[in-house]
Amino acid sequence: MPNSIIELEHLNAYSLMNLGKRDAAAAIAQQLLQDNCNTDEAEVALIRCKKLDDLLDVLLNPNQIGDLDNILDWIYWLMAGGKTFDEFSSAVKRYDYRRTCGFVWTNNYFAYRCRTCSMTVCMALCGDCFRRADHTGHDFNMFRSETGGVCDCGDTSVMKSDGICYEHRSTNNSNGSFNSDKQSPADLLRIADKIMPRLMLRLLQYLRNIRISSTY
Repeated sequence: MPNSIIELEHLNAYSLMNLGKRDAAAAIAQQLLQDNCNTDEAEVALIRCKKLDDLLDVLLNPNQIGDLDNILDWIYWLMAGGKTFDEFSSAVKRYDYRRTCGFVWTNNYFAYRCRTCSMTVCMALCGDCFRRADHTGHDFNMFRSETGGVCDCGDTSVMKSDGICYEHRSTNNSNGSFNSDKQSPADLLRIADKIMPRLMLRLLQYLRNIRISSTY
């Protein structure tokens, strides 16, 4: 039973949380799907999902300090609509037509550097892109990143085209445009589109609080 006014105000959110992350995320995805049926596409972005809004009010409440890892895990499940985040990421990647990888890693990630393919000393590749390209006989090494980095695969300003993996090479047409005939399903990113503004607002509130605290 809720034991505070805040919990009483968001009873529906706490009921959802009791379902667990996967089931709660699936229930929200189902509500959005039902709400969006027979709705003009231009109006879909304006539809508010009460279940999602109530849950985000609790998870992103600036007046309560929660477990950050747990909150982020909730966000991952919500964005994925009840699927695992890996499943969601894989689905999104099928409609990713960028010419460059852009994968971002943090410290202690093992990345690759191929001096045969690189045009700058700072060029680095993520593990997936390195393995998808043919670097047989090349002068390369694997290294542990101490400060983080970004995968340069597909960026012909820092690496030779021969070293680009098949995934990022195949998305380029001869005129530099993308092979983007295949459009992503409308519902794939709909929940993420509704969550991101709330996350940005919470980040802004956090940064403002830090600034205010530092002045005293």
